[in-house]
Amino acid sequence: MNKATKGAMAAGAAALLLLGGAGSLALWSDSESVDGGAINTGTLDISSAAGTWQDVSVPGVPVDISDISLFRMVPGDTVEYTTEMTVTVIGDNLSADVEFDPTFVPVFTEGPDAGILAARNITRVAPTAANFTVDVDAFREGTTTPVTTITDADDNLVIDVTVSIAFDAIDQVGINTTASFEDFDVTVQQVRP
Repeated sequence: MNKATKGAMAAGAAALLLLGGAGSLALWSDSESVDGGAINTGTLDISSAAGTWQDVSVPGVPVDISDISLFRMVPGDTVEYTTEMTVTVIGDNLSADVEFDPTFVPVFTEGPDAGILAARNITRVAPTAANFTVDVDAFREGTTTPVTTITDADDNLVIDVTVSIAFDAIDQVGINTTASFEDFDVTVQQVRP
């Protein structure tokens, strides 16, 4: 074998080694971690302070009620429960509706109507057996502006909530009855545009 042939074979072998052996081509590569940062989520919450009761049966003459369980309503009476609720709304695109629990029904725990549940809609409870009527109002603290929708700009908003319960009946309807309104909920429900 002559020198030229040997040189050509050596050059071919070197080329195969550079190509990775069986004809594959080795390419450069590199990687770098991306410092994207942490993703944080927001908060939607509502909390309630202890409330107070008043007898508002005589317009313009409210009377404080220290223990509602000791107050005995008669037809024509109206009592009000007032409380402050604080909403936490944190989220760049967060929007929520303030609602009253649409599934709430008062429960009659004593008397001739015990165990009866009443139908209700979003703003009013009207159990016909005992003629209780419930209205609910919620306003931005210190204003007469109703609260319906809140956003991130309303974080730590204080809402004044008033629940008005009226009793109206004739004959012997609703006598010696206890109706529980303990589980009446105000909710904040996120909405998307």
